[in-house]
Amino acid sequence: MFKLKVSDWDVYYLHSYIPIGEWGIANPNDRRLSDKILKYKHGGDFEIRLFTHKLMKSISYLSNHIIDDENDKLALVSIPPSETDKFSPIQESINIIEEKYRKTDFNCSKEILNPHLLTRISDVTSAHLEGPRPTYHNHMDTISFNRDFIFDDTTAFILIDDITTTGTIMDACEDILIKNNIDEKSIYKLAISKTVHCND
Repeated sequence: MFKLKVSDWDVYYLHSYIPIGEWGIANPNDRRLSDKILKYKHGGDFEIRLFTHKLMKSISYLSNHIIDDENDKLALVSIPPSETDKFSPIQESINIIEEKYRKTDFNCSKEILNPHLLTRISDVTSAHLEGPRPTYHNHMDTISFNRDFIFDDTTAFILIDDITTTGTIMDACEDILIKNNIDEKSIYKLAISKTVHCND
C-alpha cells in the first residue's frame, strides 16, 4: 500500500536524495534515483512527468488519509526557487496537475487549487550549492504572499518542495502563511525527497 514517510521536521516525503558529492560511494539504485531527482530539479521532461505523477499520488494520499474531511479544497503551494527568475519544477508540476488532474485518477476527495501564493522577490544562495545556506530570516525577507487569493475555512494548504534538507524554507513559508491568516492546522508540508548522507 502507498504510504508517505515523515521527516524529523514534519515534512511528508517520497524518496531519499543523496547529494551529488556522495554519489561515488552511494548504492547504485540510490544514485540513479538521486540523479532523476536532480534532473527533475533542472526541468527534465521525462522527470517532470515521472515526479508529477508521484506528486499527484501523494496529494491524493494526503487528501484521503491525513487531511481533515472538513477541508474540501486543497491549495497547492510551490516553495519558491532561490532566484527570482529560476525555473520552478514544482510550480510546473502544480500547473500540470491543475490542467490534467481528475479526482477519479487517484480517487482524491477534494478540489485542487493553484493559487500561485508565494513568490521570491530577491535572490538567495541556493541551499544545494557551496556556501552559507539561507537562514530562516533570509527566506522571510525575500518571499512575498499573494493577497489576491481568496480562501475560506474549508481550504487546506500543501506546501510542496523538491528536496528538503533541514526544513528551514518550509518553516519560513509556513510562517508566512500563518501571518496571512491561514490556520496552522490547515497547513501540510510535502517534498519529493529528503536529503540523506551515505554515512548516516
